[in-house]
Amino acid sequence: KQWYQRRVRGELGQVGRELPSFLTVVQREMRNADSDSLSSLAIEVMEFLRGRYGKDTISSALVSAEKQISEKRKKRKREAAISAIADPEAHSKKKIKINLAKREKRKERVKVLKAKQYKKA
Repeated sequence: KQWYQRRVRGELGQVGRELPSFLTVVQREMRNADSDSLSSLAIEVMEFLRGRYGKDTISSALVSAEKQISEKRKKRKREAAISAIADPEAHSKKKIKINLAKREKRKERVKVLKAKQYKKA
């Protein structure tokens, strides 16, 4: 929390260029439902930023952050496609491993659901 506050207290010129990357972290934590305290802290930081820099600056920084995220995703997808073409055997082994993990996860889910049904009956 203190790190966020120290970063936000800087002048707009200093923080302005770092704002999109900073907002990606805050936005991710706002969406994260696992940690209520961290999520509420992220909401508090976002409200502080909106008050400090204004809605226009924050919204343009959020757009920039989303653009950065989408570019990273496209880059990762492109690299995965290239690696699949370059080494098809490794790619197929990786896909088989992923699918086996999915199958095991599905089996566990079915076990849990069956256990719940027996408890109700």
